Amino acid sequence: MNRRNRIGLIALSALSLGACQQGPSDETAVARIEGRSLTMQEIRMQFDSTRPPTEAQIQQYLRRWVADELLYREAVRRGIDQSPSVQRRLEEQQRTIIIQELLDDEIYRASTIVPTDDEVRRYYEQYRGSFELSEPVLLTSLAVFEDRTKATEFRNDVLRGTSWSAAVRSEAHAAAIRARTDSVYFTEARMLPRELWRVASTLAPGSPSFPISTDDGFTVVQVWSTQRAGGAADLPYVREEIVNRLTVERRQRAYRSLVEDLRARYAVDIYLSPSFGDTTAITRMP
Repeated sequence: MNRRNRIGLIALSALSLGACQQGPSDETAVARIEGRSLTMQEIRMQFDSTRPPTEAQIQQYLRRWVADELLYREAVRRGIDQSPSVQRRLEEQQRTIIIQELLDDEIYRASTIVPTDDEVRRYYEQYRGSFELSEPVLLTSLAVFEDRTKATEFRNDVLRGTSWSAAVRSEAHAAAIRARTDSVYFTEARMLPRELWRVASTLAPGSPSFPISTDDGFTVVQVWSTQRAGGAADLPYVREEIVNRLTVERRQRAYRSLVEDLRARYAVDIYLSPSFGDTTAITRMP
């Protein structure tokens, strides 16, 4: 067995041995190739922090890391890292990274780029007609119960005048609620299962539905507002879209302003040949 294969085998064996015990700690080296080590912490950082990687994912990443490290070391040994083509590509990547970091500092992380609530509201009023709905939208709250009797008691409580928010938090109903959704906009495609939409679309705003039987339990629906197709969407429904529009516009203005400021700071000579190769027609731009 040659030396490289022995290195890969030792690395994989180290991880397998750790898995058979209590598992390596984050700082434990699970692989080492000459002077470089790979720790469990470095592996975990490559995955979603909210969902720890499986053993299969760890094994796969480890094998790839060993292979990449061996290939990199061989490329360096051959002097490929010093070749003109590699150096040119590294320089281009470095320029791109540095420029992006500058833009992040000056534009993308700037707090002034984020529009205020007043600015969002003014934009909505100015361009309200551009937010025409292509389908009905319901502003809805849902409460799901395991027991029909509990769902009926909750509905009756709301009908007697208890506010929805107070009812879902009351001791009489909170423990019986399996799941709930408060004041969310739904289209027909988003409201599942389908029977919920069939009932919700017939409700008058402010009235709770009877308990609707689904595979999830018994759902009571309350519709707060109904927006018809062809009408203007409510501001909360399109707020995120407006924020995105304003943010993009501000970033574009900030970018143009930054470039213009830099043009005034540095000597810039632009030589343009409008005739595509006719060097007698050269324009110098300040």
